[in-house]
Amino acid sequence: YDFECAQLNPNMTVPFLEVEDKVITDSRLIADHLFQKYPGAGDRKAISEGQKESVIAFVDTIAEWDEAVWCFTHIGEQASMANIPRYMKLHQQALLANQKGSELPLVDGMSMEDVYLKKIAGLRYFESMLGSDPGAEDYQRNNEIVYEQIWAKANELLATRQSQDFLFGAELTTADALFVPFLYRIGFVAKVNLEENFQQYPRVRQYWQQVQATKEAKCVTAYGKQFVAKVMLQACLPCKIASFKCGGRKYAALPAEMNRKIEAFIDEKRKGHLSK
Repeated sequence: YDFECAQLNPNMTVPFLEVEDKVITDSRLIADHLFQKYPGAGDRKAISEGQKESVIAFVDTIAEWDEAVWCFTHIGEQASMANIPRYMKLHQQALLANQKGSELPLVDGMSMEDVYLKKIAGLRYFESMLGSDPGAEDYQRNNEIVYEQIWAKANELLATRQSQDFLFGAELTTADALFVPFLYRIGFVAKVNLEENFQQYPRVRQYWQQVQATKEAKCVTAYGKQFVAKVMLQACLPCKIASFKCGGRKYAALPAEMNRKIEAFIDEKRKGHLSK
């Protein structure tokens, strides 16, 4: 959340890709850039077999799924607790950006202060998904529909393949590069959901068992709960969260004008979700 990273990637999310004098901060756009400019062996084979549009269509379906909202609603209160150190840092940075003012460069036409306030608004909005925010229920329902479509489409693709194949054949493709993190995230957040879907789609279970043995998949699967726990302990996050819950630490107070901006950003995000 430091100024350098926020300037490079105002979304303050991962992944993001700096390439050819530009920064791509959306997973779908990163996948498209790599698919078009640097297709792997599996992509090249799929394209040569006339499956380019099918690969793109599957990637588009995964991109429609709002991973953050799904994870947040399934984790529940623990997700809110994990946001405590984020809020602490973001509040500090927003106030510091306000003090520095014009010393800091604009980012996509926004002041650095507004970049941080927009990030705070995003976190608050996701937390509202656990409550009675207008439209939250409908948005979550639509997101679950997309979730089921991903499973059904993957099963449909795998049903046309040999038992040892991946989504589009014997080689991994961009479609697999997005589907593997999808499956891993579900298992990480809600293992019971993963097992329920595996029971419904046993061919996807077989795929998951096979793909985890590849070195490419380990770029995702190597970062499990033990890794997360180690990072949290190194940053002393449990201590910071406990101190906050006991009243020992507090968020730096934001002035009224900043809070008005945050509410405006939340309203903007809500309207964007309701329009989908």
